[in-house]
Amino acid sequence: MLGYSIYFSQLDMSFVQKMDKKGIKTIFTSLHISEESISQEKIRHFLDDSKKNNRDVVIDISPNTLQAIGAKNYIEMKDLGVKTVRIDFGISTEEIVEMQKHFRIVLNASTLDEQKICELKEKGLCLQQVIAMHNFYPREYTGLSLDFLHNKNALFNKYHIQIWAFIPGDKVLRGPIFAGLPTVEKHRNQSPYISFVELSQHFLIDGIFIGDLQIEDDTLNMIERFDKEGIVTLPTKTLSPYIPKDIIYNNRMDESEAVIRIDQGRELFSKNEKLYTATKPGKRTIGTITVDNSEYFRYMGETQILKRDLPEDSRVNIVGNVQDEYIALLDFIKAGTRIKFE
Repeated sequence: MLGYSIYFSQLDMSFVQKMDKKGIKTIFTSLHISEESISQEKIRHFLDDSKKNNRDVVIDISPNTLQAIGAKNYIEMKDLGVKTVRIDFGISTEEIVEMQKHFRIVLNASTLDEQKICELKEKGLCLQQVIAMHNFYPREYTGLSLDFLHNKNALFNKYHIQIWAFIPGDKVLRGPIFAGLPTVEKHRNQSPYISFVELSQHFLIDGIFIGDLQIEDDTLNMIERFDKEGIVTLPTKTLSPYIPKDIIYNNRMDESEAVIRIDQGRELFSKNEKLYTATKPGKRTIGTITVDNSEYFRYMGETQILKRDLPEDSRVNIVGNVQDEYIALLDFIKAGTRIKFE
C-alpha cells in the first residue's frame, strides 16, 4: 500500500486531489511538530474534506493533540472523520486498548519491544489489528540500518503485527533540513522508487508512505505500477528501437545467477534481422541488455539483462543499458518477475 504525508503549514490541496484521482487515500500527518503552527479551523476543514472524500487520515497523537484539534476527548476525533491514530507519547496502555474500540491503532515501531507487545496483548489489545509504524529521520545519518529494520520487523511478524515505514520524496523536500524523510538511512539519497521496491519485496512492509511533500510524476507512476501490478520498471539510458517498451516481459522461472533471462526473448526477437545479425562485440557490464545473435544458433534471440559484469562475446549483441541510478533494481527481479523497459 502506498500512502503519503501532509503538513498543514505547507498543505497543497492540488497534490491531495491528484492523489485522490489515483486512489491513493491513506495520509499521514502529525499535530505536534515543533515547526508547525496551524489553526484548528484549517485542521478541521481538512478532516471534514477528507471525510467527504473517503480519505484515511492517520494522525500522530499525544495529549497535546486534543488542544490542537479542538476536541474534548479522543473519541470526539472519530466524529471529525479520524479513523486511524498513531500513538506517540503520554497515552497509557489502558487508553490504547480502549481506543482500539473506536480507531485503527498504529504504534511507534521504535519504542515497541516484546515486553510492551506482551503487556498490550495481556491488557486486551488485538495485535492482528495493530500496525507498527517506523519513524522518518530528517537529519542525515540518523536513519535506521537495514539490519535493525530486519530485526525489528521479525519481532512484529512473530506477533502478526502489520508494518508501515517511510520513503523520501524527490521533488519537494520538507524543511527545515531538506535532506529527505526516510526510515532507512540508505534510502536518503536513493530513488524513492527503488526504496519502495526494496521495502516491499525484501522487508515485506505493508504500508509505505512518502515522507516529504511531493514526488515526481515519473517516480510515482513507477511506484504505482509495482504496487498494483508487481511490474518492475527499468529506465534505460539506451535501448534498441527494435526492443518494444510497451511490452511487459517476464524473468524466467528458473532464475539465473548472472543474468535476467527474458522469457519471451527467443519468441519475439529470433526473427528480427536487425537484432539477430552479429554486430561488433562490446563491453558487457552490469545493467547491459543483450540479444544473442545468429552465431549462438538455437539461442538466437535470447534476451538478457546482466546482473554482473561478463566478458565480451561475439555471439551476443548489446542492445541497451539500464540507467546507472536504477541498477540496484536488478537485485529485486526474481523468478517470474514482470519487467517493463522505459
